[in-house]
Amino acid sequence: MSKFTVRYGDENQLPAASGLYIVYSGATCLYVGSSKNVRRRVVKHNKKADFAANNATHIDFAPVTEAQLSDRENEAVYKLRPLLNTYAKRGKTPATARHTDAQGSKLRDVTLQLLNSRRRTLTLTQIADETGLGLGFISTFSTGKTSNPGVCSVETLYEYLSGKKLDV
Repeated sequence: MSKFTVRYGDENQLPAASGLYIVYSGATCLYVGSSKNVRRRVVKHNKKADFAANNATHIDFAPVTEAQLSDRENEAVYKLRPLLNTYAKRGKTPATARHTDAQGSKLRDVTLQLLNSRRRTLTLTQIADETGLGLGFISTFSTGKTSNPGVCSVETLYEYLSGKKLDV
């Protein structure tokens, strides 16, 4: 199966397959996402109001194996700089990818250490409220059991806990 495009509003034409989906408004990339079932994900998308507010016109689909979803999504976000993805809002660049590698992530390890050594008056709920990250993500991340957390989420958490901006 190769890449193809459907008109925004015809989400049911997307395949129930693993892959990337890219929402556009004309030539402007609004959002890049990935899913094991693209049709179901796009039909139930939590950003539909944002897509409509930005006059979404079409959705591109590209098949990707489940094992490659995260990497391919990150590559597309870096390349296309979509308006509604968190990375694009924060101005991240491809250099961010250096923080994740096969040996593990130094940034992840440092951030986990900062999180677990924070002053106890700073609750996970407060961190979630002030960073915009999900409480579930922060809670799971704090246990160290998140094998492949999103780079952007870890960066946000690091910047918040350390009080330093990452220079990537």
